[in-house]
Amino acid sequence: MNFKLIFKFIIFIGFSVLPNLLNGQGEIFPPANLQFKKHNINMLHVTVTNYGSGVPTYNTNDNVGIVFNYPPGSNQELTKVSGNWLGAVVEGDTLVTQFADYEAVGGGGRGERFEVFPRFNKNDTIYVKSVFDDIPADAESKYFFNDDGLLDRRYLPKSPQDYICQYWDNKIVFGVNQAPEILEDHVPLNARIIQRSFGYDFFLYDKIIFTEFIIINEGTKVWNDIFFVQYNDVDLKTDVNISSVGDDYALFDEKRRMIIWGDMPGGPDGTMIEDTRKAYRLVGAPADVNGNSIKPSFMHWVHSEDVSNDREAYARISRNKIQPDMSSEIPTGSSTRGIFSVGPFGPTQPNDTIRFVMATIAGYGYDEIIKYADAAKTLYDSDFRVPLSPPPPIFTLNSKKGKIIINWEWKDEYSGTNPEDFEDKSRNDGIIQDFEGYRIYKSSTGPNGPWELLAEYDKVDGFGYDTGLQYEFEDEGLVNGIRYWYSITSYDLPEEVSDQLTIPSLESPKILSTVMGIPAIAKGDIDEDEVFVVPNPYRGDLDYSQDPAWEYSTQPGRSEWFEIDRRIAFMNLPTKCKITIFTIAGYEVKSIDFQQDSGSPIAYWNLLNKNNHTVASGLYYFVVEEPGGKSQIGKFVIVK
Repeated sequence: MNFKLIFKFIIFIGFSVLPNLLNGQGEIFPPANLQFKKHNINMLHVTVTNYGSGVPTYNTNDNVGIVFNYPPGSNQELTKVSGNWLGAVVEGDTLVTQFADYEAVGGGGRGERFEVFPRFNKNDTIYVKSVFDDIPADAESKYFFNDDGLLDRRYLPKSPQDYICQYWDNKIVFGVNQAPEILEDHVPLNARIIQRSFGYDFFLYDKIIFTEFIIINEGTKVWNDIFFVQYNDVDLKTDVNISSVGDDYALFDEKRRMIIWGDMPGGPDGTMIEDTRKAYRLVGAPADVNGNSIKPSFMHWVHSEDVSNDREAYARISRNKIQPDMSSEIPTGSSTRGIFSVGPFGPTQPNDTIRFVMATIAGYGYDEIIKYADAAKTLYDSDFRVPLSPPPPIFTLNSKKGKIIINWEWKDEYSGTNPEDFEDKSRNDGIIQDFEGYRIYKSSTGPNGPWELLAEYDKVDGFGYDTGLQYEFEDEGLVNGIRYWYSITSYDLPEEVSDQLTIPSLESPKILSTVMGIPAIAKGDIDEDEVFVVPNPYRGDLDYSQDPAWEYSTQPGRSEWFEIDRRIAFMNLPTKCKITIFTIAGYEVKSIDFQQDSGSPIAYWNLLNKNNHTVASGLYYFVVEEPGGKSQIGKFVIVK
């Protein structure tokens, strides 16, 4: 009897049914709930995922856009692949779990490499939390959320924008909706990783995002000689659409346990704005980060020198050597990858936990990177004691003809904290309840501004304008059908720390309180039956993308205007209807099903026909039909 063949067959069947056993479903291996979110609380906009990678590779249908953007609003992209590795010796075997990696396919490499994924339960998503949230005091659980959805007190938010998730190392790739890929050459450490990232808009820390890794040994074997690694395949470039790169460089600051990445001027990827650089600094570890027991390693290499197995990877991260900076080895830069690792730590017994905290930093030139790196360590050492603004208020928008009415009066049913009741316990001047006023902003460009200050309402207390507080504002003179973004912020009193130091008044981040509204003809303002088209005529020779923008990129992550971004609007529609557009000869051009679940009674058309071809100049008719049989006819003109 061929026992080897039988054994292989058993193994094959085991791996074939394992995914269904894991998710408890009869389907063919649906992927886990793979998610990404972007930090935009401050000047550094970075992406996080719930599968360990800093680049959302598996979210290909989500219009990811720029994943590591600085300065915000630019088109600069500062990363290609980024993530962490965890290495350890387990019963004499050197194992490495790679959160993210890229190995050149030529010469035996494995391409993009991911060995950590979430599972299928409700905790395996990215949760968004804030210090401004209403957190139950008795929230406790083994996981960061318990069965009632309450947050474990160990993971209470540290900042105005916390993202928290968890994932495990695996032999199975959970990222694709197909038969599972088995990582035959990967031996898992059986680690569960709870990842929390957070940032602050306070001016001393507004170019830093912190990431905390809480790593739990869920196996039955001891981890020895543990190394924690930051990995990057960089590709810094001035435009996210540039594909040709090759002049990046890396250097290592041994004193600070920090790797710095930059881009040489010129070349196919251009010259970065004011010598933009990024850095990763380890600020927290199981032992003193700057102590002699922690031995850092720094290594950079080109793609032909990628590792191809755990043994090679562990040898690389545990070499305890600092490679010379690239500027001395390759003065022109290179298409490079690099790591810095710290260790050894341990031993870590089964069910024990180790914790690391990494600061991600961006800035202009070496000196600014150092400034923010030092600020990151100081903030970590203070247990993230940061002065906070009051939280922004909750507000509503009421769309009217040519105007939007904004109301931010606090209501008992609102969750969270009333800004006027907020207490900032980090203050040293005794003024804990330090709310001072509100500011109302508008943008016709997008949720990231630029912003126009519409009004400011200040408490009557001898500080500021003393205008008195109000809770409603009417923004008039608006164009119907145009999108406008509104933000209401709260600000506090300055804090006199000493005779030499005063912390200025702090204002809540606009991004935390941004709502989009569209002024429109409301029912009752005109005849209910009067559906009409804007603009009419539509002129192809006019630029409709100027401020305020009627036309704009309709695809997230794309800033350029394309032909598919043309649009006209059908205004004052019934709650539910079908719009059919015809040529003057009676040929059907396009039909649109409309249902006003919320928002304005407006439907948009991008001037593409039912075959996705652009329409020609001419006179067009439209028919609006309601479910009850009521209908009306209108007309409009397109001139190209």
